[in-house]
Amino acid sequence: MSSIEQKHNLHQHGPLHSVEETKSIILQSVDTLTPEKKPLIESLGQVLSKDIKSPIDIPPFPNSSVDGYAVIHSDVISASKTTPVKLKVSHRVFAGETADFQLESGHSARIMTGAPVPWNTSAIIPFELTNENMLNLSQNARENYNIEIHDSPSINDNIRPQGEDVKKNTKILTRGTILKPADIGLCASIGLDFIEVFRRPKVAILSTGNELLHPGEKFSPGKIFDSNSYSLYSSIIQAGGIPLILGIAQDSMESLEEKLQEAFPSDMLITSAGVSKGDYDIVKDFLSKNGKIKLWSVNMKPGKPLAFGSLKRNGQSPLPHIGLPGNPVSSLVAFHQFVRPAIYKMMGRKTMDIPIIKAVLENKIENTDGRRVYARVLVSNKNGEFHARLSGSQASNVLSSMSVANGLAICPENIPAKNPGEVIDVQMLDWNELEMDQSLQDSH
Repeated sequence: MSSIEQKHNLHQHGPLHSVEETKSIILQSVDTLTPEKKPLIESLGQVLSKDIKSPIDIPPFPNSSVDGYAVIHSDVISASKTTPVKLKVSHRVFAGETADFQLESGHSARIMTGAPVPWNTSAIIPFELTNENMLNLSQNARENYNIEIHDSPSINDNIRPQGEDVKKNTKILTRGTILKPADIGLCASIGLDFIEVFRRPKVAILSTGNELLHPGEKFSPGKIFDSNSYSLYSSIIQAGGIPLILGIAQDSMESLEEKLQEAFPSDMLITSAGVSKGDYDIVKDFLSKNGKIKLWSVNMKPGKPLAFGSLKRNGQSPLPHIGLPGNPVSSLVAFHQFVRPAIYKMMGRKTMDIPIIKAVLENKIENTDGRRVYARVLVSNKNGEFHARLSGSQASNVLSSMSVANGLAICPENIPAKNPGEVIDVQMLDWNELEMDQSLQDSH
């Protein structure tokens, strides 16, 4: 499309792009960010940029899984509570010590959980299967005494073999893994203190409008508090990005340009408001003058007035820019459809889609103008079946119903209404993929 045609389309408020087309254009325009070396303790939720192999066995040596007595199996094969076997306690081994001795027949070693087992040990007898509690042993008299064994173990009972968890040189995590707390612990168990992950995107946020006040400022007639910066800031953190609030730009090119200079060190820019058809909706005009517009207006409700393009930066690649609507619900719904997947891709995530479930609809959803409707719903599990009910008013300025909702029920473009009792697709906003899988299992 030529620049003349583009300006003409913008003047006529532009063609409506489908949700899928819009998402595809945005995702094709952002790249996965470069890897960084990050302290392991700070890498939760980031994505591995390369496979990890273990340089050691885990456990690195055979060790005891209980507090008890190391024995030779043949010595205690006939032991029972009525016919106990007496053994000489000739050693003791605590966690963190070594056990460089061989257990001899007729002898045992008092051993703590996690301690290495002596050579020739074939089982560990827990304290409670001995008469230790009857001996009144002092802390300094933990060896050179006799112990009664009251049970016959199986071979290797309560012994954790070397490499039971992880074998040396095996792959423990693959590139693309989203690091969970257990993954962090696994990496720590093989001695890693730094890890290579894809960088988190820095996302600048700018609200526009003469009517906006910062929360905390004195309220005055005709003004409203800027909620979008705060909801978007939180959404970026939840998605894994690093947000930066630039503040509020007034409805002038000068104010907008001054604020946007601060966004240039970021990886992506999000603006709210200034992209519809009002006299002072100048973001799209600024974008057209100082960068490139790739699309404007999406066939969805709420969230129709959305702009995407890039801003020129001296000596750097263009800065991707998503211009979100000003209405608070429209802004958040558009964020989930387009900004969240872009952040995921920049972080190196393989899956960028929002989890979707099937739910029985409890209220009617009307589609009056042929756009895809994202209705705010509260999903609950009723007798093993998901149900979705509207969470309140569906007006795009009513943020309270978005606060109550945990999902967005989808009424497709070509469907005039979804009626109570119909099964409908619902995007679950605060579920990750693993939580969704577990919930689906629970429902069955």
